[in-house]
Amino acid sequence: MPHVDEDALSQRGRAELSDALLGGFRRSGALAREMQPRSAMTVQDILRRNVVTAAPGDRLADAGVMMRIARLRHLPIVRDGIVVGVLSYRDLSDAYLDAAKSIAASALLQTTVSELVQRAPVTIGPECSVTEAAERMLALRVGCLLVATPTRDGPRLVGVVTEADLLRAAYLV
Repeated sequence: MPHVDEDALSQRGRAELSDALLGGFRRSGALAREMQPRSAMTVQDILRRNVVTAAPGDRLADAGVMMRIARLRHLPIVRDGIVVGVLSYRDLSDAYLDAAKSIAASALLQTTVSELVQRAPVTIGPECSVTEAAERMLALRVGCLLVATPTRDGPRLVGVVTEADLLRAAYLV
């Protein structure tokens, strides 16, 4: 690896070097525009818009497979784009353990997501600061926030912000 004089690197150069060292990893939002101070970053700058979701009537087993394949710890549950809840990997694991204890694994195959989903998921608006998102996640001890905009029918899902997104924004941008 060639020697790099860190003092000579501009902020943009550091970002490009970081991208090169990370194998071309592209951060969504913040690098698409000019770099901005972390204090000015909003949730909209770091959220993931291409979100895997499930519907309330989906089978829990199918949601589990989806979470495993997509390597998700949180699965937003939506009906027509409106947030209904969130299913965590912990919820899923607990349900599987409970079913195994009662030898009712076959019943679990018939269980729908709506029977297990957290009905009042923690949401945040896309205009909120990244600092506010981090504070809310720490205070509520949650691993993700569903980013939503209010509508007459309920919060409409815009994206998701996870602990990993906050770490990326804090240390890699």
